[in-house]
Amino acid sequence: HTLAAVPEVIDALDDPDPSAVLQPLAERVRADTATDFVVVMTTGGVRFSHPDTAEIGRVFRGTIAPTFFNATATTEIYTGTLGP
Repeated sequence: HTLAAVPEVIDALDDPDPSAVLQPLAERVRADTATDFVVVMTTGGVRFSHPDTAEIGRVFRGTIAPTFFNATATTEIYTGTLGP
């Protein structure tokens, strides 16, 4: 929620290449917070950032509907591109 409200993120979504801004920002946040991953994506699940840059532009694996449609945080155990 915090990252989504950052003006840099909001502005990047209007750029022709949002990943140019969002990928380095997400990686900086990931490193600073010692988090496994920070992924910024569309409401359809298309990734603008990912620790494996080959995944940018591909669709997120997992459940996103509760987060987007209910505006609530979602926790899920899922085997994705980075493992379980």
